[in-house]
Amino acid sequence: MRITTVGSVTRDTLVFPQDNYRVIHSFGGILYTAIAMASITKETVVPVCNVGFDAYDNVLTILSQFKNIDVSQIQKSDTRNIHCHIFYTSDYGTQYDEGNDIPISYKQIQPSASKSDFVFVSLMTGFDITLNTIKKIKKSANCPVYFDYHILSMGRDSLGNRFLLKRADWFEWCTSCDFLQLNEFEAKLLHESSVYSKTGALDFSKPILNEGVKSVAITLGCNGTIICFDDKHGRKRCLHIAGQRVSKIVDATGCGDVFAAGFIGHYMISKSLLGSYRYANKVAALKTQISGIEGLAGLVQKMNI
Repeated sequence: MRITTVGSVTRDTLVFPQDNYRVIHSFGGILYTAIAMASITKETVVPVCNVGFDAYDNVLTILSQFKNIDVSQIQKSDTRNIHCHIFYTSDYGTQYDEGNDIPISYKQIQPSASKSDFVFVSLMTGFDITLNTIKKIKKSANCPVYFDYHILSMGRDSLGNRFLLKRADWFEWCTSCDFLQLNEFEAKLLHESSVYSKTGALDFSKPILNEGVKSVAITLGCNGTIICFDDKHGRKRCLHIAGQRVSKIVDATGCGDVFAAGFIGHYMISKSLLGSYRYANKVAALKTQISGIEGLAGLVQKMNI
């Protein structure tokens, strides 16, 4: 089987002021999902992305460690790779970006997506693909499409500073998939009221489910995940999956990406919606114990499906 993953590769500089200004330099973006997915499953993982010339060789070296990652759809750009600087002064962090976005066209995605058993799309910079592109993916794919709303919830000014932004077309993005994922901050931005209760989460999710989306997952960090879905009788339901205890939280960056990888890897084998979300919740909790992508493969390999 084949899993196509669409999104940008980023250079990340993570700063933790409350931890004596600890600084982590790592690659990130779609690499979190690709590496976690390749470690969880034996299926072929195909990242579709553009990588700056200054990062291309390093990215291929990292991914070449995994026999089931197909790097043929990674294109080298003649511009520098985007560099994200994230300061964790709050749970959500403060971010500014340095460098150029390298958008991914539908023409790049279509050859792999058309032969895939699952397609994962995540907005790692917010400018990775256009709304028209994800609509084309959903319309033409002969398989489920999983979408992580992610940093689409943030605008960017001329200096690269990110700020919260409720897009006018957010609902179209959220309904151009089969499985939707958001974190608590992103969902609250769109709903503008509580999404921390089952009632609030279901109120937000109902219109999205009515458009044919199979499930909406709202991740709550250490408090777990709220899942909204239609049951076998067609009734809208909401379930809270409790958070997993870990000995020490080192860095939560990439947890959402690993969560998606866990869900897809488990769902492709089990076809169990709730079982796959429970598995994803556990894998994402493990990620909090390391920084960056280093060590990620060994960590998630401990989790047997």
